[in-house]
This record gives sequence, structure tokens and C-alpha cells, in this order.
Amino acid sequence: MDIRVEKLCKAYGEQQIFQDYGAVFPEGKVSCITGSSGRGKTTLLRLLMGLEQPDGGTILGLEGARFSAVFQEDRLCENLSPLSNLRMVCRKRPARQQLIEQLEKVDLAGCEEKPVRELSGGMKRRVSILRALLAEFDVLFLDEPFKGLDAETYGKVTDYVREQIKGRTAILVSHDPRDMERLGGVEFRL
Repeated sequence: MDIRVEKLCKAYGEQQIFQDYGAVFPEGKVSCITGSSGRGKTTLLRLLMGLEQPDGGTILGLEGARFSAVFQEDRLCENLSPLSNLRMVCRKRPARQQLIEQLEKVDLAGCEEKPVRELSGGMKRRVSILRALLAEFDVLFLDEPFKGLDAETYGKVTDYVREQIKGRTAILVSHDPRDMERLGGVEFRL
């Protein structure tokens, strides 16, 4: 089912973020929300996920849906290893080797048992992405998911994400036009 946003309104005090905003995010596709800073991209994701409530309007098509997300912050359990962070979201307990193979696909081989707090920012980012992809979801929300990745890693990770979300509903927020090009999809400019 498509996700329909109708006459959405949201303000923070005197600052009006959305006034009668409408959009249809197609099922099974990547929707890329772009726009300059402060236009409400992250707010829109938070409204869609139910983390904030709109002042008015309706959001349809998410009833009973399971969400997974990569937030702007990594939101990992810093004292746990990447393996433990991944296991946390897996409903069925995958074999250790299966998780290690996923880590290898995004160049994280050899760090599976280190505490996350000892990883670099780019490594933490990749663990966050893997964790979101390994969770069971109907809709994947990605808020600036590739920030902090060097060019080579960016290419590998975006290829991996594109393959994992093929035919699934994903909503991507990004300032970087390359993200939309790499993942494909429909652009929604705010």
C-alpha cells in the first residue's frame, strides 16, 4: 500500500514547518526526500514513524507497518560489539557466520567483537545501516545514512543497500544528490 500524506501541518511555536503538505510515497520503491537544511526533511520522517504527532492532516498506509530506521545519529549500544548490535534486531537468531558475512560485505571484517565505542565514525555508520537492514521491516527510513563514508566505502555500501531494498518501501532523506542516483527512486523536494 502506498503511504499517503494529506494536508499535513506541523509547527514548532511560531515556526511553520508544514502547511497542508501532501505526498504519495509508492509501495515497493525508494522515495528520496531532498531539500535544503531546515525544510523539514527529518521532521517528516519523524512524523511518518510516529515519533512526533502532526498538528493537522493525515498519514495513511502505515497502519500496522513495521519500521526500521537509520537515524542521523548512529544510536548503537556503544559497549556492545557489532555482532551483538546486529543480533539485537534479528527476530530469528542467525548463525554467527551469517552476521560476519554481512559485516564483510560492508568492509567490517575483523571488528565483529570490538566494542562499538572503539570503532571509527564510518564504521559505526555501517553497523547502523546493517542493523536497520537486518531488522524485519515493511518500511525502511534512512536519514542521511551515508554521511561520513569515504568514496570507496560509499560505493560499496550504497551498492549493498540498493540490493537489500530492491522491491521494498524505503524513504531516504539526503542532501547528497548521489544518494538518489545510487539508490534510484522518486524524488520529493521540500
